[in-house]
Amino acid sequence: MPMDVSTALERNKAPQEIDIPTPVKLAASRSNSKPDERSGDDSEAPKTLEDDDVLPPVNKLEPKRVDDDTISYTFNGETYYVNREETPFKYNVLEGKLLGAEIDKSDNNINVNVPESSATDFMNAKTTEDGKTVGELFHENMKKEWGDLSLDDPRRQYFELMEAKSALAAGYHVVPYQTRDGAFGSTVTTSLDSTSPLDQASTYGLLKEEEIAKKLAELSERPEIVEGVDKLMNDAVSKIEDRRGLTNKVFDSMSSDEYMDMLESLDPEVAKVRFANDLKSLDFLDKNKASEIRNKFLDEGLVDEFTKIMESGEFDKEAIELAASDTVQKALQATFMSAFGITFSDMAVQNYLKDGSGNLPDDVKRGLDSYKVAVNVATTAFTDSFKANGKFDLADVTKRLSQGILAADNLPTSSTSVRNGAAALLNGAMMNGALPAAGGILAGVATIYTLNKNGGDTLEERMGAARTGLIVIATSPALVKAGSKVVESFFNKPGMTAMLGLEDNTQLREAFEKKFGEAAKPPELPTPPESPTRPGSPVSPGLGLDLGDMGIELDDWSRDLLRDINRAGSGENGFSETMRNMNVGLDDAGDAATRPIADALDNADPADRASLMNMIDDRVQSMGVDPSDLDTPSKLRIIGTIMTTVGGLADTVGGILDIALGGMSLDKLRKDPDAMPDEIAGATFQLLGGISIAGMAGTSLASMLAGPATAATMGVAAGAMGIAGLVFGGISAIIAGVVARKKQDQAMDNVRQDFNDWSRLGITEDNWGDKLNYAIHTAYEYNSRKGSSKYYDLYPEDKPVWEGRPEQYEAFTEYVAKHGKMHDDWFKDWDEEELGASIGNWGDNFGSDDPSGLPRFGDSGKPGSFGEFKRDVDRVDVGSIELAENGRVIFRKDGVKQIIDPQIGEKASDKDRRDIINYLKDLHQITHPGGKRDQDIIDRITKLHDESDRYNEISDLKRILDDSKPPLFGKDGNTKVGTFSDFKRDIDRVDIASIRPDSGDSSVIYFEKDGQEWMLDKDDHGSLKKGDAEKIFDYLNNLYVMTHPGGKPDQDLIERIEGLFGKSDDHNDLDDLRDEIGVDKDPTGLPVFGDGGKPGTFKDFRRDIDRVDIGSIELADGGRVIFKKDGVRQVINPSDGDKAGRDTRRDIIRYLEGLYHLARPDGDLDKDRVDMMNDIFGRTDKYNDLDAIRDKIEMEESADGLPFFGDGGKPGTFKDFRRDIDRVDIGSIELLDNGNVIFTKDGVKQVVSVTHGSDSDKKTREQIINYLKEMHKIAHPDGKFDRGIAERMDWVLGANDKHNEPDKIGDYIDEWIRKGRPKEKDRKKW
Repeated sequence: MPMDVSTALERNKAPQEIDIPTPVKLAASRSNSKPDERSGDDSEAPKTLEDDDVLPPVNKLEPKRVDDDTISYTFNGETYYVNREETPFKYNVLEGKLLGAEIDKSDNNINVNVPESSATDFMNAKTTEDGKTVGELFHENMKKEWGDLSLDDPRRQYFELMEAKSALAAGYHVVPYQTRDGAFGSTVTTSLDSTSPLDQASTYGLLKEEEIAKKLAELSERPEIVEGVDKLMNDAVSKIEDRRGLTNKVFDSMSSDEYMDMLESLDPEVAKVRFANDLKSLDFLDKNKASEIRNKFLDEGLVDEFTKIMESGEFDKEAIELAASDTVQKALQATFMSAFGITFSDMAVQNYLKDGSGNLPDDVKRGLDSYKVAVNVATTAFTDSFKANGKFDLADVTKRLSQGILAADNLPTSSTSVRNGAAALLNGAMMNGALPAAGGILAGVATIYTLNKNGGDTLEERMGAARTGLIVIATSPALVKAGSKVVESFFNKPGMTAMLGLEDNTQLREAFEKKFGEAAKPPELPTPPESPTRPGSPVSPGLGLDLGDMGIELDDWSRDLLRDINRAGSGENGFSETMRNMNVGLDDAGDAATRPIADALDNADPADRASLMNMIDDRVQSMGVDPSDLDTPSKLRIIGTIMTTVGGLADTVGGILDIALGGMSLDKLRKDPDAMPDEIAGATFQLLGGISIAGMAGTSLASMLAGPATAATMGVAAGAMGIAGLVFGGISAIIAGVVARKKQDQAMDNVRQDFNDWSRLGITEDNWGDKLNYAIHTAYEYNSRKGSSKYYDLYPEDKPVWEGRPEQYEAFTEYVAKHGKMHDDWFKDWDEEELGASIGNWGDNFGSDDPSGLPRFGDSGKPGSFGEFKRDVDRVDVGSIELAENGRVIFRKDGVKQIIDPQIGEKASDKDRRDIINYLKDLHQITHPGGKRDQDIIDRITKLHDESDRYNEISDLKRILDDSKPPLFGKDGNTKVGTFSDFKRDIDRVDIASIRPDSGDSSVIYFEKDGQEWMLDKDDHGSLKKGDAEKIFDYLNNLYVMTHPGGKPDQDLIERIEGLFGKSDDHNDLDDLRDEIGVDKDPTGLPVFGDGGKPGTFKDFRRDIDRVDIGSIELADGGRVIFKKDGVRQVINPSDGDKAGRDTRRDIIRYLEGLYHLARPDGDLDKDRVDMMNDIFGRTDKYNDLDAIRDKIEMEESADGLPFFGDGGKPGTFKDFRRDIDRVDIGSIELLDNGNVIFTKDGVKQVVSVTHGSDSDKKTREQIINYLKEMHKIAHPDGKFDRGIAERMDWVLGANDKHNEPDKIGDYIDEWIRKGRPKEKDRKKW
């Protein structure tokens, strides 16, 4: 539901519109009693934070996890508990800090050979828009598109709530000012030159965090928000400067063994954050690669858990018993059916087994009675033997079966004849291989049942899921990597192909038997004699039951039964034919498991459906099966089983799978004992398929951005890494930080507007105006003193300023109410009266000392800036750094042990102190990999700092300490590397085979010179000049392309080139080299763009994009792009084609890459979209810009081909539209979920949208939307369309323009109805 602003105002009457800076009565004053002080209880038991309590400054806290629902922190010596259920917003803020700190530790661990989290997070990626990050550009676009919409619009509400939430999470900047008397009775306002962050406690005291969270959660579910946020983010992602490189970096990182090792070394919750943020990045960058990673982790997770249980034998007790019962029943049912020719799905059979009813022949009834006894005996034998031996032991089971048959007379349902039938059935099932084969699969079924807590209610459902689950594991690429002999021997046994039901599935059978050759063979069974030598004689020595020795003599019926079973199971295909009977019913159960997925596909829009089918095809293909040979139901049967299996793993604590499922909201299902398998399968399917663009269990990006909102109101458990808590440390925190930085530049009017808007939304606390006014005035009055210990003695960090000095706040409020301004010395007079005349002395050491007794950095002297501190880091003893409570850090500089506090130390600015603290913490983490002090690293850092300032930056320091990375050319080692000419002259010293571009960074290339590997970075080249760095890069990149035709090294060509370089410098120029060895400019043989002719500028190329076949664009290695223009297939190289400048080639490549991704919305080429793009470009140049064509495509696809108002022509103003409302069919107006409106004007059905239709300005479109919504509302009294009213409106509006205003036509209709509208039959009189 859209937020009802009028209701919000009704609930929040106290706040009034404010007009800062005039501090007149800002909000209705109420008695402001002194806040309760904390209890003086001396007990050391932690106190639980309540709703009304505020968090101390988060940068002073080091939160720790107590349990899944509780985080603790210690502040000023007292420990507090923050509970997820009681204060979810505060809990999530602390969890974000806790998880972020743990990820920082991993990022700063030089022994972890995985890119840092920031390097693989697309939100931090630099864009082509003035170097803004994706997060910054996203926020800028949202503000531009939504920030000036009506506050009634859900999108504007979402934007404002995000701003308010960010104020709580990352700080809110105000312009401190003071109002005082001016000349002739006027009021003068004096403000500081810059903004200042409002202290955190005061921000919490002004805003209702739980209300913000609740409203954000509600809005995050609305279609126009979900679609709008996705569009804004996709627009920002499309501007990434090096999208190809970032995509490869994330994908290669997540595919590596080191990545898995890194995740396993982290706390599971922290690992989930890293995994989820990386997967989220990949989802936006390349859906196909994201799907591949999901499948990889799912495969490895399933195989890891399966292998762990199989090798350890740690089966669930109930799972063993159920698996034994189910496998025995299917084996005996198959045997029974081979003799009687009747299926167990027959209703008469079901009724007889259930209660003895059913119209069946007597011999069938006796057979079923024998079957029940046989099941009882065999289940007990299987279960007891498996528990005793930890595996299926045929000899032991045979012995136990014999004992069970002898004891069968004691069973209540048995008799001698039934016992004999059971003996025959068991003997036959042993002889035909059914029971031995069932025993062979028992361990696997028990493992699946142990993993899958929601395996189904019926035998068929459970066994169907187990069977397909085993097939998935057996054919998984991850199984080879696991290398488990136990698992291999389980699958590679005779009869397994038939037991898994693969004989009629050629592709799956071949894929399975290629890995497990023994499985294709039938069990080795002896041939039974034509007739027993005597009644009761053993039928199969060594395998059957020796009934004669047991003293059991079969009657004629039992011997006939045994003979029929043996006859059916004999011959080359006897075992397979018998096992086919076992599969009856399992296929139907498999179909049932696919229903939730089939429903999800049916309900998905075309784009999501295509994405999901791509994922399904990838999953099937990874099993060694060509998906094109399977119909959709067959694919879904496989995927459905995976869903059920994975969904049931909610209670599993295993490492890899738990990580792979980190983004799922399974915790809610885990705690719900009545959760249905369909719900779990659905949740899992959404995770794997990436239904939402965020790819997180159906959670939209809008909800991810909202952060704690979801946890606060929707029951998603952030403590178990539900999506809300998870991304608050990632994408949500990034956006909060962006907002905070933008707020630093705002003016006083913006503060006023923000809080008035937030008040209308009902998220401000009572008396917020008075409190804000006091906070701003104190920020001005004590600006020069803030940061001193004396200031925080007066205004404690964990209290809003008005609670720190409640009497002053009350007096201030009363004075403002009376005078409308302050007099010059009001604060000074107050301070002197309360604290004494000495208050004017805020000099050094006036206030509380640090509790440690150490000198505090910034309390006195000239501490300097952060830059100066970093430059002089060689004077800091790196090994002396210690982390103290309340965010403080102890260190020794120039031999003096001291402490630095994030809040206190007025001689240094807040920013400088906090930057220094973060710097020292980074150094501490680097010197303590895995939390342990490493003296070798400390010594290396000390030596590096003593030698030069080259490694004072943390990134440079980590790079040089990481032995797995080569030194940076021009920056590390000997920095006198010369010029490009020098490099080219010495190319014979370079190992040509060693050259390789960095797939994850288009500005980096690696090479080996004089036996030393180097890394050249065009953007970080040290003493090497930029022009030389670019030329060397291009030279090496072209050598790589030349020697790697098709992306693979040509060793003969490499040796030939090295031979030429070694002989002389005659061929060092690449054109001379190509002429000598007879190779083309490009190894593809295609002409190179810019190699001759007049290629023109980027603008020329974009203007002529209609001459390019969009479907022909391909991405090639070395940063190249292949495309066809004017029918000529050609290649553009970032390092070659000098007739087109380097910048021109770069811009064209980015443009073509943008078109490439637009043509592949779900990862694969969309031919319909390609045709649309080619058609649009062919008709007009209006949409040649990437943003324009993206917008046009979205328009075309979002309205099923309907034209958009404002897309072409002369749409006019809102007044023009309202004047011509008589040309609109009122009954045609439709309101869409995404906020758009459909209407018919002059017989043309069309759409009006806030986001599309650039020929009409946004404000006009918004006014028209609201106008049409009002008309729609009048024509839909009580929410139902009234055709009579719509027709009357058409008639009145067509008569004249007097009623064109919504309120006027509404009044007219009300009066018309009041007077008595004509009856239906008299419509013509209307």
